[in-house]
Amino acid sequence: MTKFAIVATIKTAPGKRDEYLKHLKAHGQRCLATEPGTLIFDILLPKKEADTIMLYTMPARKPSTRIGLVRPCSRPSETRLV
Repeated sequence: MTKFAIVATIKTAPGKRDEYLKHLKAHGQRCLATEPGTLIFDILLPKKEADTIMLYTMPARKPSTRIGLVRPCSRPSETRLV
């Protein structure tokens, strides 16, 4: 069986990573508890990039290609997180 993983990089506003992180952790716990298709939801914090969060998730099956996994958001309001 082929496995499919999603690796995402999130750039937060300067100095806001910890604030954003608490919400992301809660979201990850919800996904693992309530979405049977979520096998892994890991949060990685690069040591040399203080305003960056990386996600590693593994769904039970390949997500729809309509969600735009391979290209970044085109609107600046969606790329900058609080």
